[in-house]
Amino acid sequence: MTSTRNDKMTVRKAAQARRQVTHNVEKQARANLRLLKWLREQNDHQVVAGYLAIGAEVNPMETMEHLSVHSQHKICVPVVHQIQAPLKFREWSRDCLVEKGHLNIKVPTFGEWLLPTIMIVPSLAFDRSGTRLGYGGGYYDRTLQKLRKTGKVKAIGFAFAAQEMKSLPFDTFDQKLDSVITENEMIIFNANSEIQK
Repeated sequence: MTSTRNDKMTVRKAAQARRQVTHNVEKQARANLRLLKWLREQNDHQVVAGYLAIGAEVNPMETMEHLSVHSQHKICVPVVHQIQAPLKFREWSRDCLVEKGHLNIKVPTFGEWLLPTIMIVPSLAFDRSGTRLGYGGGYYDRTLQKLRKTGKVKAIGFAFAAQEMKSLPFDTFDQKLDSVITENEMIIFNANSEIQK
């Protein structure tokens, strides 16, 4: 476990630097178009968990705003309500009030608590096996593990194509992505997904 943790720390530093250089408004717009197209093809009334981007993360805001106005999907975002626990998800709309939450990440001040059926997951890096590298807090892994035990949820990584790596360190706690959407393509890892198209 220590070896895997050290490997992840090394890769994480390289991935953060790569993403910072890769971040590009045009690529972000193309990724959002691809994400929006896929989400609009899904069954109505999905509960879609986006996220309020920080730093050089690919920002799904354009997609979230469009869906909140022009679709029947409900949109929510993650909230850290307890350290080292699964995330909770609060309903979000483009004009909702927000406040600073854990690590100064913005979260809705009010709103219904929802259970997502589709999770848009930020990533530092990903590989073609569906492994995702995050910041190291384990929040998305805990959350996916819990949700996958009790219902159907699909984890869709959202990243720039340049964030792909040949392989990433993986341990038994890590949860695989079902697919990744970049500005160039949708890469499907789980061919049995009932929500994907």
